[in-house]
Amino acid sequence: MLALDEACVVADTGPLLALARLDGLPWLAHAFNQVLIPESVWAETQFYPDRADAEQLRSSIPSDPRFEIRADVPAPTLDQLSLGLGERSAIGLALQTGARVLLDDRDARTVARGLGLKLVGTLGVLLLAKRHGQVGQVAPLLRKLRDSGYFLSEALIRETLRAAGET
Repeated sequence: MLALDEACVVADTGPLLALARLDGLPWLAHAFNQVLIPESVWAETQFYPDRADAEQLRSSIPSDPRFEIRADVPAPTLDQLSLGLGERSAIGLALQTGARVLLDDRDARTVARGLGLKLVGTLGVLLLAKRHGQVGQVAPLLRKLRDSGYFLSEALIRETLRAAGET
């Protein structure tokens, strides 16, 4: 299980938007001393600026010193992979800083794992939030994510509920 004293995490777009939909950015900031966001990831979160999740990020992140938007790190070896720019940027910054990387995309997680990076996903952040008393139950949060269009497989939901002790 992930420890709460992790120094730093680099966030990808999907998990930031998902946590914003749940008003869960404080959970992420509680779990890590610093959350790094590559510029291209930030730009992706603001692609639809009128959406509630984009607005939540805009209103929360610039004023919280635990979140830091960083310049993208060139990672030419990642350019050949069929990953999105945000995913490549998050992996590149994690490689440069030695930080854990917050990713949900299966292909991006496979690449990051292959590069020796430590991983966490949105659901891992939810489990940490429950473990440390920030949320009472994970199940309603999973439903809210699914209802908002965030893809979660049945197997992943079952695994997460089991890990949360909610089965």
